[in-house]
Amino acid sequence: MKKELSPELDILITAIKHQFEKQGDTPIFRNNTYNSSQLTKLYRYHGLQALLNSYENSEKYMLDTNRDELKYFMTNQVIKNMKYAAETSRLLKLFSDRKIPLYVLKGNLLIQGIYQNKQVRATSDLDVLIEKKQLKKSLEILLEDGYRINSPNLIHLHSLPEDLEDLIINKSLHNEIHLQKGIFNLDFHWDLFQNFFYQKYQEKEVLINRVLKLTEATKINGIETRQLNPEGQFWMILAHHGAKESWLKLRHIQDFHALMHQFEKQIDWEVIISQVEDYRLTNTLKNGLFILKTYLNYTLPPILDHYIKDINLLKMDIIIREWENATYWGTKRALMIRNLYLTTLFQDEDFSYLKHIRIYFNYFKILKQIEHYPNPYNSRQLLNSTFLLIKRLINKE
Repeated sequence: MKKELSPELDILITAIKHQFEKQGDTPIFRNNTYNSSQLTKLYRYHGLQALLNSYENSEKYMLDTNRDELKYFMTNQVIKNMKYAAETSRLLKLFSDRKIPLYVLKGNLLIQGIYQNKQVRATSDLDVLIEKKQLKKSLEILLEDGYRINSPNLIHLHSLPEDLEDLIINKSLHNEIHLQKGIFNLDFHWDLFQNFFYQKYQEKEVLINRVLKLTEATKINGIETRQLNPEGQFWMILAHHGAKESWLKLRHIQDFHALMHQFEKQIDWEVIISQVEDYRLTNTLKNGLFILKTYLNYTLPPILDHYIKDINLLKMDIIIREWENATYWGTKRALMIRNLYLTTLFQDEDFSYLKHIRIYFNYFKILKQIEHYPNPYNSRQLLNSTFLLIKRLINKE
Protein backbone atom coordinates (compact mmCIF):
# COMPACT_ATOMS: atom_id res chain seq x y z
CA MET A 1 0.00 0.00 0.00
CA LYS A 2 1.34 3.43 -0.96
CA LYS A 3 1.20 6.04 1.79
CA GLU A 4 -0.05 9.50 0.78
CA LEU A 5 2.75 12.06 0.60
CA SER A 6 2.87 15.80 1.15
CA PRO A 7 3.15 17.96 -2.02
CA GLU A 8 6.72 18.88 -1.04
CA LEU A 9 7.86 15.28 -0.61
CA ASP A 10 6.05 14.31 -3.80
CA ILE A 11 8.14 16.87 -5.72
CA LEU A 12 11.37 15.30 -4.45
CA ILE A 13 10.29 11.75 -5.26
CA THR A 14 8.99 12.78 -8.67
CA ALA A 15 12.37 14.34 -9.44
CA ILE A 16 14.13 11.06 -8.60
CA LYS A 17 11.60 9.08 -10.62
CA HIS A 18 12.35 11.12 -13.76
CA GLN A 19 16.07 11.75 -13.22
CA PHE A 20 17.10 9.86 -16.36
CA GLU A 21 14.45 11.23 -18.66
CA LYS A 22 15.56 13.87 -21.14
CA GLN A 23 14.95 17.17 -19.41
CA GLY A 24 12.17 19.26 -20.92
CA ASP A 25 10.35 16.39 -22.65
CA THR A 26 7.83 15.87 -19.86
CA PRO A 27 6.79 18.75 -17.58
CA ILE A 28 6.64 16.90 -14.27
CA PHE A 29 6.20 19.72 -11.76
CA ARG A 30 3.89 22.28 -13.30
CA ASN A 31 0.64 23.08 -11.49
CA ASN A 32 2.09 21.80 -8.22
CA THR A 33 1.11 23.85 -5.18
CA TYR A 34 3.66 23.64 -2.41
CA ASN A 35 4.95 25.37 0.71
CA SER A 36 8.28 27.02 -0.13
CA SER A 37 9.79 26.82 3.36
CA GLN A 38 8.80 23.17 3.79
CA LEU A 39 10.25 22.27 0.39
CA THR A 40 13.48 24.03 1.37
CA LYS A 41 13.65 22.02 4.59
CA LEU A 42 13.10 18.77 2.70
CA TYR A 43 15.58 19.24 -0.12
CA ARG A 44 18.28 20.43 2.29
CA TYR A 45 17.81 17.40 4.56
CA HIS A 46 17.58 14.90 1.72
CA GLY A 47 20.47 16.45 -0.21
CA LEU A 48 18.58 16.80 -3.51
CA GLN A 49 19.48 20.41 -4.40
CA ALA A 50 21.46 19.38 -7.49
CA LEU A 51 18.67 17.18 -8.85
CA LEU A 52 15.97 19.79 -8.32
CA ASN A 53 18.13 22.48 -9.88
CA SER A 54 18.52 20.40 -13.05
CA TYR A 55 14.74 20.43 -13.52
CA GLU A 56 14.42 24.06 -12.56
CA ASN A 57 16.68 25.00 -15.47
CA SER A 58 14.17 23.61 -17.96
CA GLU A 59 10.79 23.90 -16.25
CA LYS A 60 10.85 27.09 -14.14
CA TYR A 61 8.43 25.64 -11.63
CA MET A 62 9.86 27.05 -8.39
CA LEU A 63 9.34 30.21 -6.43
CA ASP A 64 12.15 32.77 -6.61
CA THR A 65 13.40 32.03 -3.09
CA ASN A 66 13.94 28.34 -3.91
CA ARG A 67 15.29 29.06 -7.39
CA ASP A 68 17.90 31.51 -6.15
CA GLU A 69 19.08 29.20 -3.35
CA LEU A 70 19.46 26.24 -5.68
CA LYS A 71 21.32 28.31 -8.27
CA TYR A 72 23.74 29.55 -5.60
CA PHE A 73 24.16 26.02 -4.25
CA MET A 74 24.98 24.59 -7.66
CA THR A 75 27.46 27.35 -8.51
CA ASN A 76 29.46 26.35 -5.45
CA GLN A 77 28.85 22.63 -5.93
CA VAL A 78 30.17 22.57 -9.49
CA ILE A 79 33.40 24.26 -8.38
CA LYS A 80 33.66 21.86 -5.44
CA ASN A 81 33.06 18.81 -7.64
CA MET A 82 35.85 19.92 -9.99
CA LYS A 83 38.30 20.36 -7.12
CA TYR A 84 37.39 17.01 -5.57
CA ALA A 85 37.66 15.29 -8.96
CA ALA A 86 41.20 16.65 -9.33
CA GLU A 87 42.11 15.54 -5.80
CA THR A 88 40.63 12.09 -6.44
CA SER A 89 42.83 11.71 -9.51
CA ARG A 90 45.89 12.87 -7.59
CA LEU A 91 45.30 10.38 -4.76
CA LEU A 92 44.71 7.52 -7.19
CA LYS A 93 48.05 8.23 -8.84
CA LEU A 94 49.77 8.69 -5.48
CA PHE A 95 48.64 5.27 -4.29
CA SER A 96 49.12 3.61 -7.67
CA ASP A 97 52.74 4.72 -7.68
CA ARG A 98 53.14 2.87 -4.37
CA LYS A 99 51.34 -0.25 -5.64
CA ILE A 100 48.42 0.14 -3.19
CA PRO A 101 44.87 -0.29 -4.58
CA LEU A 102 42.66 2.67 -3.64
CA TYR A 103 38.91 2.44 -4.24
CA VAL A 104 36.67 5.48 -4.51
CA LEU A 105 33.37 5.17 -2.62
CA LYS A 106 29.92 6.73 -2.61
CA GLY A 107 29.24 10.07 -4.29
CA ASN A 108 32.53 10.66 -6.09
CA LEU A 109 32.41 7.18 -7.66
CA LEU A 110 28.70 7.34 -8.48
CA ILE A 111 28.90 10.78 -10.11
CA GLN A 112 31.33 9.47 -12.72
CA GLY A 113 29.69 6.04 -13.01
CA ILE A 114 25.94 5.72 -12.69
CA TYR A 115 25.29 9.47 -13.16
CA GLN A 116 27.78 9.81 -16.05
CA ASN A 117 28.93 13.21 -14.77
CA LYS A 118 25.46 14.77 -14.93
CA GLN A 119 25.10 17.58 -12.39
CA VAL A 120 22.31 15.88 -10.45
CA ARG A 121 24.23 14.50 -7.46
CA ALA A 122 25.86 16.62 -4.76
CA THR A 123 28.77 15.47 -2.62
CA SER A 124 30.38 16.93 0.48
CA ASP A 125 33.59 14.95 0.98
CA LEU A 126 35.79 12.24 -0.49
CA ASP A 127 35.34 8.62 0.62
CA VAL A 128 37.95 6.01 -0.24
CA LEU A 129 38.51 2.37 0.69
CA ILE A 130 41.69 0.30 1.12
CA GLU A 131 42.38 -3.23 2.35
CA LYS A 132 43.08 -3.29 6.07
CA LYS A 133 46.48 -4.91 5.51
CA GLN A 134 47.48 -1.72 3.69
CA LEU A 135 46.15 0.60 6.41
CA LYS A 136 49.39 1.39 8.24
CA LYS A 137 51.30 2.20 5.06
CA SER A 138 48.36 4.15 3.66
CA LEU A 139 48.06 6.39 6.71
CA GLU A 140 51.80 7.06 6.57
CA ILE A 141 51.44 8.10 2.91
CA LEU A 142 48.59 10.48 3.68
CA LEU A 143 50.33 12.08 6.65
CA GLU A 144 53.47 12.57 4.57
CA ASP A 145 51.28 14.08 1.86
CA GLY A 146 49.95 16.74 4.21
CA TYR A 147 46.68 15.22 5.39
CA ARG A 148 45.98 15.46 9.11
CA ILE A 149 43.68 13.46 11.40
CA ASN A 150 40.59 15.58 11.92
CA SER A 151 40.55 15.51 15.72
CA PRO A 152 41.61 18.37 18.05
CA ASN A 153 44.25 16.33 19.89
CA LEU A 154 45.63 14.70 16.74
CA ILE A 155 45.49 17.43 14.10
CA HIS A 156 49.18 18.32 14.63
CA LEU A 157 50.55 14.81 14.01
CA HIS A 158 52.82 14.29 11.01
CA SER A 159 53.23 10.59 11.77
CA LEU A 160 51.55 7.94 13.93
CA PRO A 161 53.11 7.08 17.30
CA GLU A 162 53.17 3.34 17.88
CA ASP A 163 50.60 3.34 20.69
CA LEU A 164 48.14 5.48 18.68
CA GLU A 165 48.71 3.28 15.66
CA ASP A 166 47.71 0.26 17.78
CA LEU A 167 44.52 2.01 18.92
CA ILE A 168 43.43 2.97 15.41
CA ILE A 169 44.49 -0.11 13.47
CA ASN A 170 44.12 -2.99 15.94
CA LYS A 171 41.62 -1.91 18.59
CA SER A 172 39.25 0.60 17.04
CA LEU A 173 35.84 -0.66 15.91
CA HIS A 174 35.25 2.38 13.73
CA ASN A 175 36.89 1.06 10.54
CA GLU A 176 37.34 4.56 9.18
CA ILE A 177 39.30 7.68 10.02
CA HIS A 178 38.57 11.29 9.08
CA LEU A 179 41.41 13.33 7.61
CA GLN A 180 41.67 16.86 6.33
CA LYS A 181 43.99 18.79 4.03
CA GLY A 182 43.07 22.37 3.20
CA ILE A 183 39.56 22.36 1.74
CA PHE A 184 39.50 18.56 1.37
CA ASN A 185 37.74 16.25 3.82
CA LEU A 186 38.77 12.62 3.39
CA ASP A 187 36.89 9.70 4.95
CA PHE A 188 39.38 6.84 4.84
CA HIS A 189 37.65 3.44 5.12
CA TRP A 190 38.92 -0.11 5.49
CA ASP A 191 35.47 -1.68 5.75
CA LEU A 192 31.92 -0.84 4.68
CA PHE A 193 30.62 -1.06 8.25
CA GLN A 194 31.85 0.06 11.62
CA ASN A 195 32.13 -3.02 13.85
CA PHE A 196 29.38 -1.82 16.17
CA PHE A 197 26.85 -1.97 13.34
CA TYR A 198 24.55 -4.95 13.56
CA GLN A 199 25.37 -6.35 10.13
CA LYS A 200 29.10 -6.35 10.79
CA TYR A 201 29.08 -8.35 14.01
CA GLN A 202 26.28 -10.69 12.91
CA GLU A 203 27.38 -11.47 9.34
CA LYS A 204 27.98 -15.13 8.56
CA GLU A 205 30.26 -14.16 5.68
CA VAL A 206 32.55 -11.12 5.59
CA LEU A 207 31.04 -8.67 3.12
CA ILE A 208 34.18 -6.58 2.65
CA ASN A 209 36.09 -9.68 1.48
CA ARG A 210 33.60 -10.16 -1.34
CA VAL A 211 33.39 -6.49 -2.29
CA LEU A 212 37.17 -6.19 -2.68
CA LYS A 213 36.99 -8.93 -5.31
CA LEU A 214 34.29 -7.12 -7.30
CA THR A 215 36.46 -4.69 -9.26
CA GLU A 216 37.09 -3.85 -12.89
CA ALA A 217 39.52 -1.79 -14.93
CA THR A 218 38.23 1.71 -15.59
CA LYS A 219 39.28 5.33 -15.97
CA ILE A 220 38.60 8.13 -13.50
CA ASN A 221 39.48 11.55 -14.89
CA GLY A 222 41.90 9.90 -17.28
CA ILE A 223 43.62 7.82 -14.58
CA GLU A 224 43.80 4.08 -15.30
CA THR A 225 42.57 2.31 -12.18
CA ARG A 226 40.54 -0.59 -10.83
CA GLN A 227 37.30 0.33 -9.09
CA LEU A 228 34.15 -1.41 -7.90
CA ASN A 229 32.19 -3.06 -10.69
CA PRO A 230 28.34 -2.87 -10.84
CA GLU A 231 27.85 -5.62 -8.24
CA GLY A 232 30.48 -4.05 -5.98
CA GLN A 233 28.67 -0.70 -6.23
CA PHE A 234 25.39 -2.45 -5.41
CA TRP A 235 26.83 -3.88 -2.17
CA MET A 236 28.35 -0.50 -1.34
CA ILE A 237 24.99 1.23 -1.69
CA LEU A 238 23.13 -1.52 0.16
CA ALA A 239 25.62 -1.48 3.04
CA HIS A 240 25.85 2.28 3.49
CA HIS A 241 22.58 3.74 2.21
CA GLY A 242 20.33 0.83 3.12
CA ALA A 243 21.86 -0.70 6.25
CA LYS A 244 23.79 2.10 7.93
CA GLU A 245 21.32 4.85 6.94
CA SER A 246 18.17 2.67 6.62
CA TRP A 247 17.04 4.56 3.48
CA LEU A 248 16.07 7.51 5.70
CA LYS A 249 17.29 10.08 3.15
CA LEU A 250 16.03 10.33 -0.41
CA ARG A 251 19.54 10.99 -1.74
CA HIS A 252 20.22 7.35 -0.92
CA ILE A 253 17.11 6.27 -2.80
CA GLN A 254 18.27 8.46 -5.70
CA ASP A 255 21.54 6.50 -5.84
CA PHE A 256 19.81 3.11 -5.64
CA HIS A 257 17.38 4.11 -8.39
CA ALA A 258 20.27 5.32 -10.56
CA LEU A 259 22.25 2.11 -10.02
CA MET A 260 19.23 -0.03 -10.95
CA HIS A 261 18.58 2.11 -14.02
CA GLN A 262 22.15 1.73 -15.27
CA PHE A 263 23.19 -1.73 -14.07
CA GLU A 264 20.09 -3.85 -13.38
CA LYS A 265 20.77 -6.22 -16.27
CA GLN A 266 24.47 -6.58 -15.40
CA ILE A 267 23.82 -8.00 -11.91
CA ASP A 268 22.94 -11.64 -11.23
CA TRP A 269 20.02 -11.19 -8.84
CA GLU A 270 19.69 -14.90 -8.15
CA VAL A 271 23.23 -14.84 -6.69
CA ILE A 272 22.48 -11.66 -4.72
CA ILE A 273 19.39 -13.18 -3.12
CA SER A 274 21.33 -16.30 -2.19
CA GLN A 275 23.96 -14.20 -0.39
CA VAL A 276 22.10 -11.29 1.16
CA GLU A 277 20.99 -13.21 4.26
CA ASP A 278 24.60 -14.11 5.10
CA TYR A 279 25.43 -10.41 5.25
CA ARG A 280 22.35 -9.66 7.41
CA LEU A 281 20.91 -7.37 4.73
CA THR A 282 17.63 -9.12 3.92
CA ASN A 283 15.25 -6.47 5.30
CA THR A 284 17.50 -3.70 3.99
CA LEU A 285 17.27 -5.00 0.42
CA LYS A 286 13.53 -5.64 0.61
CA ASN A 287 12.85 -2.12 1.91
CA GLY A 288 14.89 -0.52 -0.85
CA LEU A 289 13.22 -2.58 -3.58
CA PHE A 290 9.74 -1.87 -2.18
CA ILE A 291 10.45 1.88 -2.25
CA LEU A 292 11.60 1.71 -5.87
CA LYS A 293 8.53 -0.25 -6.94
CA THR A 294 5.88 1.56 -4.89
CA TYR A 295 7.04 5.18 -4.77
CA LEU A 296 9.15 5.48 -7.91
CA ASN A 297 7.08 3.15 -10.11
CA TYR A 298 10.22 1.22 -11.03
CA THR A 299 9.55 -2.09 -12.76
CA LEU A 300 11.57 -4.68 -10.88
CA PRO A 301 12.89 -7.86 -12.50
CA PRO A 302 10.40 -10.70 -11.77
CA ILE A 303 12.80 -12.41 -9.33
CA LEU A 304 13.05 -9.24 -7.22
CA ASP A 305 9.33 -8.49 -7.47
CA HIS A 306 8.60 -11.93 -6.03
CA TYR A 307 11.31 -11.47 -3.37
CA ILE A 308 9.50 -8.54 -1.68
CA LYS A 309 6.05 -10.13 -1.39
CA ASP A 310 6.29 -10.55 2.41
CA ILE A 311 7.62 -7.10 3.34
CA ASN A 312 6.59 -5.50 6.67
CA LEU A 313 4.59 -2.43 5.62
CA LEU A 314 4.29 -1.11 9.18
CA LYS A 315 8.03 -0.53 9.32
CA MET A 316 7.90 1.08 5.90
CA ASP A 317 5.60 3.75 7.35
CA ILE A 318 8.43 4.72 9.73
CA ILE A 319 10.73 5.46 6.79
CA ILE A 320 8.09 7.62 5.07
CA ARG A 321 7.46 9.52 8.31
CA GLU A 322 11.17 10.28 8.64
CA TRP A 323 11.25 11.53 5.05
CA GLU A 324 8.50 13.99 5.92
CA ASN A 325 10.00 15.04 9.28
CA ALA A 326 13.38 15.80 7.66
CA THR A 327 15.09 16.31 11.03
CA TYR A 328 18.85 15.94 11.05
CA TRP A 329 19.78 13.63 13.91
CA GLY A 330 23.19 15.23 14.53
CA THR A 331 21.77 18.43 16.01
CA LYS A 332 21.05 16.96 19.47
CA ARG A 333 22.25 13.93 21.40
CA ALA A 334 18.71 12.76 22.02
CA LEU A 335 18.07 12.77 18.27
CA MET A 336 21.31 10.88 17.70
CA ILE A 337 20.23 8.10 20.07
CA ARG A 338 16.79 8.10 18.47
CA ASN A 339 18.38 7.66 15.05
CA LEU A 340 20.50 4.75 16.29
CA TYR A 341 17.33 3.19 17.68
CA LEU A 342 15.46 3.69 14.39
CA THR A 343 18.17 1.91 12.45
CA THR A 344 17.82 -1.12 14.70
CA LEU A 345 14.15 -1.45 13.74
CA PHE A 346 15.00 -2.54 10.20
CA GLN A 347 17.46 -5.29 11.05
CA ASP A 348 17.00 -8.99 10.38
CA GLU A 349 15.17 -11.03 12.99
CA ASP A 350 18.07 -12.31 15.12
CA PHE A 351 19.09 -8.82 16.23
CA SER A 352 20.06 -8.59 19.93
CA TYR A 353 19.89 -5.27 21.79
CA LEU A 354 22.08 -6.57 24.64
CA LYS A 355 24.83 -7.63 22.26
CA HIS A 356 24.50 -4.39 20.32
CA ILE A 357 24.83 -2.25 23.48
CA ARG A 358 27.84 -4.23 24.70
CA ILE A 359 29.70 -3.88 21.41
CA TYR A 360 28.75 -0.22 21.05
CA PHE A 361 30.03 0.50 24.56
CA ASN A 362 33.39 -1.04 23.65
CA TYR A 363 33.48 1.10 20.50
CA PHE A 364 32.68 4.20 22.60
CA LYS A 365 35.55 3.40 25.00
CA ILE A 366 38.18 3.07 22.26
CA LEU A 367 36.85 6.16 20.50
CA LYS A 368 37.30 8.19 23.70
CA GLN A 369 40.83 6.86 24.12
CA ILE A 370 41.68 8.05 20.62
CA GLU A 371 40.02 11.43 21.17
CA HIS A 372 41.97 12.04 24.42
CA TYR A 373 45.32 10.83 23.08
CA PRO A 374 48.09 11.39 24.22
CA ASN A 375 46.41 11.87 27.59
CA PRO A 376 45.29 8.67 29.34
CA TYR A 377 41.62 7.79 29.41
CA ASN A 378 40.76 5.44 32.27
CA SER A 379 37.66 3.59 33.43
CA ARG A 380 36.70 6.39 35.81
CA GLN A 381 36.62 8.89 32.95
CA LEU A 382 34.62 6.44 30.87
CA LEU A 383 32.00 6.12 33.60
CA ASN A 384 31.88 9.91 33.89
CA SER A 385 31.42 10.29 30.11
CA THR A 386 28.66 7.69 30.15
CA PHE A 387 26.92 9.47 33.06
CA LEU A 388 27.10 12.82 31.25
CA LEU A 389 25.70 11.24 28.10
CA ILE A 390 22.73 9.79 30.00
CA LYS A 391 22.19 13.13 31.76
CA ARG A 392 22.14 15.01 28.47
CA LEU A 393 19.66 12.51 27.05
CA ILE A 394 17.36 12.95 30.03
CA ASN A 395 17.58 16.74 29.61
CA LYS A 396 17.15 16.28 25.83
CA GLU A 397 20.25 18.33 25.09
